[in-house]
Formats: sequence, structure tokens, C-alpha cells
Amino acid sequence: MAAAHGKAGAGPPALPDILFPYIKENVKEYLQTHWEEEKCQQDVNLLRKQAEEDAHLDGAIPIPAASGNGADELQQIIQAVVDNVCWQMSLDRKTTALKLLQGHMWRAAFTDGHMKAEFFEDVVPAVRKWRENGMKEYIYSSGSVEAQKLLFGHSTEGNILELFDGHFDIKIGHKVESESYKKILLRASLRLVLNLQSTCISLLRCWNYLHTCILYTMHSSPLGYQCLVLLRT
Repeated sequence: MAAAHGKAGAGPPALPDILFPYIKENVKEYLQTHWEEEKCQQDVNLLRKQAEEDAHLDGAIPIPAASGNGADELQQIIQAVVDNVCWQMSLDRKTTALKLLQGHMWRAAFTDGHMKAEFFEDVVPAVRKWRENGMKEYIYSSGSVEAQKLLFGHSTEGNILELFDGHFDIKIGHKVESESYKKILLRASLRLVLNLQSTCISLLRCWNYLHTCILYTMHSSPLGYQCLVLLRT
């Protein structure tokens, strides 16, 4: 059996309460510090392209291209990126460009020791028990794979990445699309085949929000997934 978990259900509300505010509070400083780095420029270019695609939306904030007019122009561009990021986050958007920048910022914070992920006390023992019983564990989240690995690799429980067999994010598809769950099923099955294990698997999807479970059950259940809500009292 294979289980796919959303990382938000593994611990206290770290994403809305800690990680996302960190982005808003530190994105300008991050851009100013890392602006000349190739990865930062790639992130900015992706955000600029996304801004062009969003031009028809109310409140959309464009990101101008540099024309070589000095430090004042650079600061204007950086501020436009900051404003665009905050605008997207205010709408709870899940664009790839936004998620990549967030992931890179979180990586810097985690590797520098400024952050550690915290999990509910029953999560790690439960996952270990499931693995001992032969269950494969996967993470499927709207947060990028990089962000997932940062959380599980830098936690108060230490590095627990070894407990998971794979990670999926919105690059494989959005959670409200049946095709996303089909791709996860196929990839999980392929991994079992490559490891010479049985391909007769069932899939369990765990959620910590009832409305989320109901919505995503509509898209995943026809493909053989079982969906459960995690209740905490």
C-alpha cells in the first residue's frame, strides 16, 4: 500500500503562520543580497514572465526589464518584484514562479539555521510504523518539492527524508485535476516495478481539512484512492 500525504497535515500551521510571513518580511533583503546570482535572476525572469501572463488580472503588478540606467532603476525593479510576490501571496496563488522563489528563500533560511520544521508529536512515530508494515510514503503538496525536502530535512526531529519514497508538487498537476493523481499512481507503480516489488498497490490520501478532503476526493477516488481526514482533538 502507498500513502500520499499533504505536508500541511504533518505539523502545526507552519506554512501560514511562519513560512509565508517570512517570505513577505524578507523577500526584499533576499533579492538585494542575491540579485547578481544566476538562480536569483532565473527566479526574477520567471516572475516577470508570470506577470506578463497576469497582465489582464485586476491589481496585477508588472516587473520591468532592466535597461542599464543605474542603481535607482535596480531598486525600482526589486520593489516591483517584492510587490508582485506580495500580490500573488495575498491571492494565495500557487504559480511555479512564486513557489520556486519561496523555495530558494526557505532553503537559505533552513541551511543557515534560522528555521526548523516542527511536526505533531505523533507524526514521525506513525510514519515509521507504517513503513515497518511495508507501506510506501509519498508527499503531495502545493508547496514545491524543494520546500518539502527542506521541511523534512531540517526539522526538530532531525533529517527524516529517509522516511519518504518520493515527493510531488504542482509540477505534476494541481490537486483539483484527476490527471494529477493518475500521474502519481503511475510513478509510484513504476518505482515498485523497478525495485522488483509487487505492483498491486492501493493508495491512501490523508488530509487535515474536511473541505479539502471532500474537494480532492472527487478527483482522486475514481482512480482508486481512499481519502481520510486527520482529526486532532
